[in-house]
Amino acid sequence: MSRVIPSKFMPVEDKIGADSFKQITPERVRLHPVGVSSGQNFIPGGMSTLVFRVPCYSNSVLDTSRSFLSFNLKTSHNTLLFANGLPIFETMTVKTSSGLVIEQITGYDVLSKLLNLVSTEELYRSSEGLYGDVGDMPPVLATSLYAADGVQFTYQFNTGILSKHLKSYLPLFLADQGSGYAFDVELTLSPPSRIMKSTTTPPPNNANYILSNPVFNLCLLKMDNELCAKYKTSDELVLPYTTFHNHRSSVSSQSAVININESATNIKRVWSVFLDSTQTLTNENSLAFRGSCKDTVKIKKYNYKAGNQYLFNEPVADGIVNNNLSLMYVKNALYADTTKPLLVAKHDPTSFQTNYESASKNMFFTVANWTYSPESEKGVVQGLSTSTPIQFEIEFSGTPNFQVQNLVEIGYNMVIKNGVVTYRESRPGSHTVY
Repeated sequence: MSRVIPSKFMPVEDKIGADSFKQITPERVRLHPVGVSSGQNFIPGGMSTLVFRVPCYSNSVLDTSRSFLSFNLKTSHNTLLFANGLPIFETMTVKTSSGLVIEQITGYDVLSKLLNLVSTEELYRSSEGLYGDVGDMPPVLATSLYAADGVQFTYQFNTGILSKHLKSYLPLFLADQGSGYAFDVELTLSPPSRIMKSTTTPPPNNANYILSNPVFNLCLLKMDNELCAKYKTSDELVLPYTTFHNHRSSVSSQSAVININESATNIKRVWSVFLDSTQTLTNENSLAFRGSCKDTVKIKKYNYKAGNQYLFNEPVADGIVNNNLSLMYVKNALYADTTKPLLVAKHDPTSFQTNYESASKNMFFTVANWTYSPESEKGVVQGLSTSTPIQFEIEFSGTPNFQVQNLVEIGYNMVIKNGVVTYRESRPGSHTVY
């Protein structure tokens, strides 16, 4: 028998719930990186990896929706700014105390920017610590970033087992395998050439940044012994979560077929991003997403294929004025009927152009969606099950020099039983629609 940690502690049907809110006490914990001395700064090319060791707090669960990172960023010159969405972490890894990798996302900086582009405008800005503003990080902030202590930022994980969107609490008290801690969270800084830009031309030499005062601000819910006893059984606890696997390819021919070698039973989407093959620090947008109808080298048409089945019966071919067709497929993939993703915002009110295809905003990407209902329908395995490569067929208007990052969005289950944490794929047929 499997039990699922409820999203709230209220008793609903067969879910385990609290009889009284007196059984639950919220606590806030500031967790510092391990293995470094107090006051240690982190810098790309030097001490560039932060490791947070999350203890198995007694009788406590972690509320990921109210947990976040905080840190200060200081630049090496007063002309430097960060890219959209503050994508400062290149890799994110979560390990159990036994060393099992629950998730590892490479190109996490690209994913961070991508997920911010499909956020609402206010959420997009607040992730950078800026409220009530729209657009790129203003040049006036370059001076503040160069100040003595730089600028303090907050950051919430947007995907994975630590995502703010996770529907369950994380039962830290059940994840103890005798080591006293539940997870290691490792974050590696992105190189400045990928995620920074300069307000001047040419950019300064030896441009870099420093991250200081990193803290993982945990929101814990501490339960009394009676409530904890409801969970301390021999039954396994199952927590669904969504993560990403990154597949990188180089493209230098006008027509290309890219094989995405992913074998899984719940592939939800593939997000395809086109980057310059060489990332250099300039006064233009860093981590620029290429290929829109306004770019020098445009994507004329594309399609995705799983096995013998194409996702689109005809290749998607945008016009020369805008990328409205691809943009609509992005909105469909998000089931975005009430929200306003930032990439939809008008770049020029006198034209039909949005941020999505703007050559100066660099927000273009494509998506293949294999789900058929919104993510709120968590009880059904919707994704694609395949053991053969997914093919991404593309035709460009000219000869490209791109790196293509295909971020495959996959659903897994984290399983906890007798203190042992593992993960497993959803089995086709293990859930029903009706």
